[in-house]
Amino acid sequence: MSWGGSEFATETEYDSLFQAPGVVYVGSAGDDPGVLYPCVSPNVVCAGGTSVARSPVNGNLIAEIAWSDAGGGISAYEPSPGYQATDPQVAYQLDGARGVPDISADANPNTGAWLWTSYPLGGETGWFIVGGTSLAAPALAGIINASGNFARSSSAELYNLYSLNPHFAFNDITYGACGFYSGTFSAQGWDLCTGFGSPRNLSGR
Repeated sequence: MSWGGSEFATETEYDSLFQAPGVVYVGSAGDDPGVLYPCVSPNVVCAGGTSVARSPVNGNLIAEIAWSDAGGGISAYEPSPGYQATDPQVAYQLDGARGVPDISADANPNTGAWLWTSYPLGGETGWFIVGGTSLAAPALAGIINASGNFARSSSAELYNLYSLNPHFAFNDITYGACGFYSGTFSAQGWDLCTGFGSPRNLSGR
């Protein structure tokens, strides 16, 4: 889901909309500081954003840091779901509330993905570089699907994610800042800028 809006007091009444059996919902954390709904729903895998640097010679990944414009933070209305409340390293940062994102992928428009369009954008067709967490969300959805480990629901997928060995499954993003006035910093392990980080391989979903 490449859309979202500000949190609202009755949002928990809509969380059940993201519980369709056999469906894993992946939502965009947003491209501005703060928390978006439905990404912050406990029934949605919330996709944060990173910036990547690649070798101009072979395209190999050199480094990955937090994207400063990516959304994320602590919910004003959603209580901490079990998969976060039972993880001590995550729970101590959240004070009983839902925190996002869960995982992240490249979202910086300057380091994003090439997209071909036959529909005129700004009067032109062809190749464009696109970014934003509207890129990260479908990219992560594709990784989840490609893993072949089809979860019963978003909640089941999230419990799976939070039970993985993060050192094996994710590229831990430990550099960069996000949030209002860049006041939130990436750190070792799960954090409010990039969650667990980006999937290292198909097991990191």
